[in-house]
Amino acid sequence: MIDIFIKKNFYESWDNFFKLFLLNLPVTLVFLPAFYFAFIFLPILPIALLITVISVYGFNVYFGVMSASVFVLMNNQQLTFKKYFSFFKTSLKPSVKLTLIDLIIIIIFFFVIPFYLKTGGFIGLISSSVIFWTVVLWIFASQYIWSLRLLFPDVKGSIFKKSIALFFDNKLFSLLLISVSAAYIAVSIFTAFLLPGLSFICFFRQTGIKMRLKKYDFLETLSASQKIGLTEIPWNEILVTERQDVDGRTLRGIIFPWKE
Repeated sequence: MIDIFIKKNFYESWDNFFKLFLLNLPVTLVFLPAFYFAFIFLPILPIALLITVISVYGFNVYFGVMSASVFVLMNNQQLTFKKYFSFFKTSLKPSVKLTLIDLIIIIIFFFVIPFYLKTGGFIGLISSSVIFWTVVLWIFASQYIWSLRLLFPDVKGSIFKKSIALFFDNKLFSLLLISVSAAYIAVSIFTAFLLPGLSFICFFRQTGIKMRLKKYDFLETLSASQKIGLTEIPWNEILVTERQDVDGRTLRGIIFPWKE
């Protein structure tokens, strides 16, 4: 599954290279300066907090906009200006919860964990460890949130619970997603988050998650006895369409399409 996933992500993100680049522009032009100003005003705590809260909320809203825009591109649909701006409205409400969680995480890392570490002793060590790994769990599980909202807009129940369940059922895959995302971010630092930037992270995640979820569609077709006897997921059978999409495409064909 991984090889098909990597190839499909590479070829399709290349096909949408310019559009993904444009989606990164607001991050560079708006949010990076906003977070910088929050840092500058750090000595004036009320102003720094206000800028941080507004910036984090705005960032979550725009990450939702990028995710929805990438979802449109990933499904070979046309991303119009009307669609793009409509995603701001649909991202407002979900971003409130995400912002609250992000602010709690910031407080935990800057105040709570240092407090427990200074407390020392067994209680301080255990408390700080539990809090730290809970935050790590959330970071891994949060990769699925926007994708699940977009793939299953009418889903009942908590998206947060489903994201956590997906993480525990796909731990190695979740590690792959977070590792590649971290690598993208590391490279993006040198390009002011223009390339590959957050839009490419969104595209990578959504491509992988959409393919990964096909496992559950396949499992639903099996009887209870078949599930018990199943030793591994037949990805080659499940991802026939995805394999056809990448078969025949080469790096040479991308760079020199006229020679194909």
